[in-house]
Amino acid sequence: MLGASTFYKGNRIQIMSAHIEESDYDFHPFYYGRVVNITEQGFVKVACNDGLLVVSKIKYDGVLSAPNEVIKISNILHTPAHILEKARTETFRTFDMDQNPKI
Repeated sequence: MLGASTFYKGNRIQIMSAHIEESDYDFHPFYYGRVVNITEQGFVKVACNDGLLVVSKIKYDGVLSAPNEVIKISNILHTPAHILEKARTETFRTFDMDQNPKI
């Protein structure tokens, strides 16, 4: 799987392109993951501990999309705890990984 992945309304999305943008506002940790802005270019700005994660390209249902075509303001990107725990504790050999994963 290329890119980071998370969940939006229970469905997995893959973040294909993003960058961190500084913010004058320090978000409370409970606010991390919330979509706080959608730009004119269709980018989605998400609150995070380092400022804002600006997502410019996603893959949703296997299709490359502009984030604003799928994600709406005030909604939350969130990875469930059981998936984070699994990622933290499992180890994969590179040769055993699927080279063409389907999302």
